[in-house]
Amino acid sequence: MDLIEKISNAKTPKELADAIAPLLDRAEPETKVVINGRGLALSDDGLFMENVHLSRDNTIVVKAKHKKGKKTIGRSFKVLY
Repeated sequence: MDLIEKISNAKTPKELADAIAPLLDRAEPETKVVINGRGLALSDDGLFMENVHLSRDNTIVVKAKHKKGKKTIGRSFKVLY
């Protein structure tokens, strides 16, 4: 069953929590990346991968801060189906 089917067929919060959205992206090396409160390890070239469990409101929150930077960049993504 794919992600869309799991989300569409979820009848309880537990079934929705079992839905996982794979996330793959790249950041500048030495950047701290946090997805839904969980820090991720980056490869030497900045690649990161995470299987994100969807929250009750289907929002994925990504925050990033470069080691030498002064500000944190944050974005929220709503998973629609």
